[in-house]
Amino acid sequence: MELVVPTSLSDEQRALVEIVEKGGTPVLAALERSAADAAERRKQLVDDWRKVRADLYHERLELYEVKASQQIAGQMASLLSVDNRWFWLFGLVAVASLAAVTLHERRHELRRWLFGGRARALGLSKFLTGLLAMLALVTLTTFVLGDRVYQWLLQAGMGAETSPRETFVADNKTADAQLAQTVADKKAAETQFATALGQWQKSQSAGASLAGLVEQAQREEQLVARLAVESATQTAVAKRLEDDAKQLESARAEIAQYAAERDSYLKQKQWIRGGLGFGLLSLASVGGLLFKRGTRGREQRTRETCPLCLGQGTFEPMGEGPHPGLEMVRCKNVISEHPYEECDFTFSAMYRQNVKLCFPTLGIPQAGKTHWLAMVYRELNRGNYPNVIQFERIRSTSSDDFDIVVDEILNKKLGPMATQVGRIPHPLIFNFLDHDRFGASNVLVNIFDYSGEVIRSQTIEDRQRQRALDGDGFFFFLDPTEPSETQSQALAGFREDLRRIKGIRAGKQVHVPIALCVSKLDLMVAQPYADPHGGGAVEKFYRDLAELDWTPSVRTIEAR
Repeated sequence: MELVVPTSLSDEQRALVEIVEKGGTPVLAALERSAADAAERRKQLVDDWRKVRADLYHERLELYEVKASQQIAGQMASLLSVDNRWFWLFGLVAVASLAAVTLHERRHELRRWLFGGRARALGLSKFLTGLLAMLALVTLTTFVLGDRVYQWLLQAGMGAETSPRETFVADNKTADAQLAQTVADKKAAETQFATALGQWQKSQSAGASLAGLVEQAQREEQLVARLAVESATQTAVAKRLEDDAKQLESARAEIAQYAAERDSYLKQKQWIRGGLGFGLLSLASVGGLLFKRGTRGREQRTRETCPLCLGQGTFEPMGEGPHPGLEMVRCKNVISEHPYEECDFTFSAMYRQNVKLCFPTLGIPQAGKTHWLAMVYRELNRGNYPNVIQFERIRSTSSDDFDIVVDEILNKKLGPMATQVGRIPHPLIFNFLDHDRFGASNVLVNIFDYSGEVIRSQTIEDRQRQRALDGDGFFFFLDPTEPSETQSQALAGFREDLRRIKGIRAGKQVHVPIALCVSKLDLMVAQPYADPHGGGAVEKFYRDLAELDWTPSVRTIEAR
C-alpha cells in the first residue's frame, strides 16, 4: 500500500508528527541495542564455530597423516613438511659456506678444469656442489610450494581417499561463491530500494515537513532488517556448529582407535625432524673434517715433494745457509741403483710449503730450447713481466749455469752448448706471486731444460722421459729449419707417451697445457719452402705475427 502524504499540514497534524517522532525515539534506541546485542551473540557464535571448525580440520588432517605415515610416501612427506623448512635453510647455508671455502681453496684446479685441463683432488668440491644443488632445490620447494608437496605425497600414500585439505578447500570455494552471490543480490536490492525511495520523496511536496519522520522510519526498517539477518545467521551458525561438533566428536573417537598409530606417528615426526637436523649437521661437520684433512694432506705432500725427482719424504736438512735462519734441505732420493745416483737437489727450506709447478722444455736436438730459456731467464730477472704478477729468482745450481749461458750469448757471442743427457736436469726456479682478486697465489715455478734426445730417441721406459712427461705443462719447440716429418713424429710420440704417463684412457682427449714454440723465425726466409722473391706463406706468417696483440690475456694467447 502506497503512503500518501498531504500536500500541506495543519497545526494539529504538525503536533501529531512531533508526538510520533518523540515516541519513536525510545523504540529506535531499543532496536539499536537489540541489534548490537544480536551482533555480539552472532560474533561469539561464529568464533566458537571457527574454533570447532579448525579443531575438526586439524583432527581430520592428523587422522589422515596417521594413516598415510604407514606408507613410504607419507614418511617422505614428513621430510618435506613446511615445519622443517628452517632445517633445510640452515643446512643449505652451512653446506654453501663449506662449499665456498672448498672451492676457493681449490680454485686453481677448478680453473684448470674449466679451461679444459685435468683437475686434481676435486672430489670433495664436486660432492659439496652436488649436495648444495640438491639442498637448494629442496629448500626452495619447501618455501615456495609450502604444504602442497607435503599434501601431494600424503595423497600418493593414501591412494583414492580424499585429503581433508582438498575437502575444506572445496567447501571454502563453495562458501566464497555463495557469499559473492549474496553480496551481489544485496547490493542490487539496496540500489533498487534507494532508487524507489528517491523517486517517492520527489513526488511528495510536504516531504520536507516529514523528513525527520521518514528518516526515523528508514532507520527502524534497517534495524529490523539487521535483526532479521543476525537472527538468521545465528540459527544457521548454530546448526553448522552442532553438525561440526558431532563430526569433531566422531573424528576424535576414530583417532582414539588409532591411539598407538598416532603416538607412533608423532614420535616418527620428532625423530624425522631430529634426524634431519642431525643429518644436515653431520654432513656439514664431516665435510669440514674432510676438507681440513684433505688440505693438511695436500700441504704435507707439497712440503715433502721434491720438484726435481718428485720423491716424497726424502728431504734432509743441511743446516743453515749463507745467512742465519735460512735452512737448506737436500733431496736424498735414490734415482738409480745401477749406476747409483741420488737426486741431490738443494734449495731453501722456506719454500717447501709452496706448491711446485714443473714445466719442461721439449723438442728435437738443436731446436733452440736452451737459447730461448736463457733469454726468458734474463728477461724475468730484469722484471720484464706484467705488473699483475711477480717473478723472483731462487738461486740454485741451474741459475748459476744460466748466468754463464746468458753472458756467453750476449757478450761473447757464443751459442749455448748441447744439453747433457746423463741425468734429470736441475730446474730454474722462480718464486711466482700474482694478485688474484680471489686470493693471491704463491707457487714455485720449475722450468727444466731437457735434452732433445729425450724426445727424439728415448723411450717411455727411460726415467728422464718419464719425468719430463710428468709435468704440469710443457714448452714444445718446433724448429722451422728441420724437416717437419721428424718433428711431427716426435710430437705424436710425445702425445702417446703423455697419455700413458697421465693415465688417460683411449678415446679421451688429452687436456694438458702445452705451448708450441716456434724458434729461429729469422731463418725461415732462407729455407727451401720460402719464396725467394718474397711473398708466399712465410711473408704471410710474418705479417700475421706482426699484427698480433701481445697483451697477456686468454684471448690473445689463443690467437697466437
